[in-house]
Amino acid sequence: MIGTDTTVGDIEIVERQDVAELATTFRLRRFRWSLALTVGAEAVNERRMVNDSPNVRFTDATDNMIGPIARIGFANYRTPAFAISREDGILLQASGRWRVEGDTVTIDRSYSEVSTFNALYRSFNAFGFAHHVVAARVSGLLRSGTLPPLADVGGAPGGAFDLGITSLGAGAGLLAVRGFESGDRVGTRAWTASLEYRMPLALVGRGAQLWPLFLDRGYVSSFLDAGNASCTVAQSVLVPGCAAQGRQALLSAGVEVGWDVALLSFSNTRLRIGVGQPLAGPRRGPLAYLTFGPAF
Repeated sequence: MIGTDTTVGDIEIVERQDVAELATTFRLRRFRWSLALTVGAEAVNERRMVNDSPNVRFTDATDNMIGPIARIGFANYRTPAFAISREDGILLQASGRWRVEGDTVTIDRSYSEVSTFNALYRSFNAFGFAHHVVAARVSGLLRSGTLPPLADVGGAPGGAFDLGITSLGAGAGLLAVRGFESGDRVGTRAWTASLEYRMPLALVGRGAQLWPLFLDRGYVSSFLDAGNASCTVAQSVLVPGCAAQGRQALLSAGVEVGWDVALLSFSNTRLRIGVGQPLAGPRRGPLAYLTFGPAF
């Protein structure tokens, strides 16, 4: 299930999306590179509600859509022992989907989507227990249709860590820009980019007495993020908050500390804490974040 909350004027709109996917993946592995192709289909049930406004209703509150999906990825980076990051290679990914709504009498919300995620890694020797790495990333998304859903730009790359009864941390998806909140830019055409310098911090490799936490290796990085989103002229007329032309691009810089940790002695993850300082965009003050998983 995917949920989003959006405020338009004084009205809070809640959107919930249930997605079922059936797909198969074909892999080709070689010593220095790998290629993966995924094809399949998905079914989507999307619902829209309005909070605390009993007199407000959607004309078309529920959508049921089906359609094909496809993803392809290529990678030839390496990850040596004690590495703090992927090194010396590239990661290329592209995906597409087509969601078709059967009931188009009221509003046709069918749309198509193309997205891409690409990264480059280059390592070199310096001080510390591991190589230093310069990493770059470029992501993009394009949705077409009469009323396609808007993509959110902003937030920190990564995700939450599931603790069973609750979750810890948060993260953005494909279109992350640290120093901003997810949704600081929205649109059907969006892009983001990052440039990072990563260097080793400490190699601990031990737990803390009886605490259920094992610390492995840590790193510190500095980054520069950018991103923006916009809509077509026709979409901007129909969708509130969707700009026909991209406003000033989001731009931020910051620092991040990451640790490879094991929680409860069996769940390995990367814990990342950082702060981003906006350089251009709707925010001025620094924004701290806590998230899990690699940045890219």
